[in-house]
Parts: sequence; C-alpha cells; structure tokens
Amino acid sequence: MTEIPVDTLLALPLDDIVQRLPRFLGSYVTERHGARDAVVAGLEEVRRTGSGWAELLEHMRHLGGDFGGYERNPLATKIATAYMTPLLPTSSSLESLDQLAKAEELAAGRRLMIVGNHLSYVDTMTLCVLMERAGLGDERARVTPVAGPKVYTEPMRRLAAASMNSIKVAQSASVASGGAQMNPREVVRITRRCLGVAEELMDAGKIVLIYPEGTRSRTGRLGTFLRAVNRWLNLPGVVILPTAVWGTERLYSIDDDMMEPAECHARFGAPLDVDALREAGVGRNGVLEAAWEAIDGLLPPEYQAEPGTPRIT
Repeated sequence: MTEIPVDTLLALPLDDIVQRLPRFLGSYVTERHGARDAVVAGLEEVRRTGSGWAELLEHMRHLGGDFGGYERNPLATKIATAYMTPLLPTSSSLESLDQLAKAEELAAGRRLMIVGNHLSYVDTMTLCVLMERAGLGDERARVTPVAGPKVYTEPMRRLAAASMNSIKVAQSASVASGGAQMNPREVVRITRRCLGVAEELMDAGKIVLIYPEGTRSRTGRLGTFLRAVNRWLNLPGVVILPTAVWGTERLYSIDDDMMEPAECHARFGAPLDVDALREAGVGRNGVLEAAWEAIDGLLPPEYQAEPGTPRIT
C-alpha cells in the first residue's frame, strides 16, 4: 500500500484524523478471516472511549525529531494494544517469566537491558502485548527499545513508536537505508549521547531493549551481532535479559505490506551479569558472544543460526 507522509496526515483537522484512524490503521491488515474487521472494531472502541487525542497528535509531531529518548504516550499504548490483540491468537505465549523476575532481582539498584533477535517491525509490540497478557503491565510500560531513524518516518511506525518509550539512534551505512545513512564520525557522536540517555533511563527504572543484529533477519534464523553493540551491553552495572521472539515474521513479513494474524512466541533466558562476566575475565566481545549464544539457545531449531554463522562482525 502507499505510505502517507507523516506531515500530510498530521496536517488534517484533529476530528478528521480521529475519525479516519481506525480505517487507516486497519488498511495495513489483511481482510482474510475477518482480521481487518476485528482490528477496526477494536480501534473504533478506542476512538469512542479514548481521551487525550490532541496530546497524542502533538506528541507524534515532535516524536523522532532529534536523536535521544522519548516517553510513551498512554493513548498510543491503548491503540497499539487494541491493534495487536486480534492479530495475536490466544495460543501465542510468553515463556519463562521466572527469568524476568530473576533479572529484576539481580539488577536491583543497577541497570536492566533486554537483548533479543530481530525478525519483524512488530517484534517489540508483540513482546509488549504478550507481557501485558501475562500480567506484566508495569514491566511493559518500562520497556524502551533502541530504534533507528526509519522507525519514525511514516505514520504507522511512528504511532507504534509513540506507544512505548524509545531511544532514537543513528545508524551506519552498513545497516541503514535511504536517508537514514550518516557518516561514521556523526554516528559515533550521536551514539555517545544516546548511551548517556540509556544510562539515565535505566537508572530511572526503564528497561532498554536492543537488537544487536541491527536489522531484521532475512532468513528467519539468528544472524550475526554487530560489534558496535558492545558499547551498549558493556555499560557499567548492566544485567542482560536474553530474549527470543519467533512467529512475528509471519505476522508482518519483510516482503509484505499487509499484516495477518499469526501465532507468536517469546521466551526469556537466564540473566547475564555483565559486571560479573568482566570481573571473571570475559572481554567486551565475550559479553556480546555470551548474549548471542544465550538467544540462539532460546530459539526453536528452525530459528537458530545456521552452522558456521559468525557470532559477531
């Protein structure tokens, strides 16, 4: 489908935007099996009962305008939940919740970071909705993904970004596309600033989420982690919660503009204490490799890395 520029949508009168929103968002969903009707019905309920529309639109106007951290908008969170609920059958699951509890305990007074594999633009939304279903609404509200510029470039993605906290970062030419590309020196400067933001947010109780592959897997299998992610994982006091997600590539695939219902799953792994690993002699690359191995072990066999896949590059 044709993407509408954010500025074009946000230039419409407020009442017009609110009235159009359910059908506009529903247009990204397949009509098969009544999926679109179910999504639109949920969004219509939010349209009728939700409040704070002017605040949401003002939030979206500024969201992603600079690199750094952004707070979630509560109404956007309700919209995202209503949108994703019909797309995630009740057979979808979030496993090993005890590992999250262990990570929270280990990270008390320190910093918690989720590190995961990346299959689809909806990985984070899927994980957040599964957390909500599992009674982890407070934890869901603390999740703060690290996101590249493309996430903020068009209405659907920007609204999804508005539904959660986020940290907008620059991307190098090796993983960026189109206008997102920047020269290496500028990327390093912005990264340093964003690392400071991440430290502040984790110190305030947020859970930073990062995808070290840097881009979505084109095969469905775990790919190589970017060495540059060492800067994030090796921040002082970090506890890593390895997290695997699968099935999202069927919900919203790389080669399709339309979403459709798909059974999705996520699984938490045993937490990794980065300070303890470093004190035991594990180097910076070793921390990243340990996270890679943990996630690979959490995934079903058909999603695990192909034999011989380098852990880091």
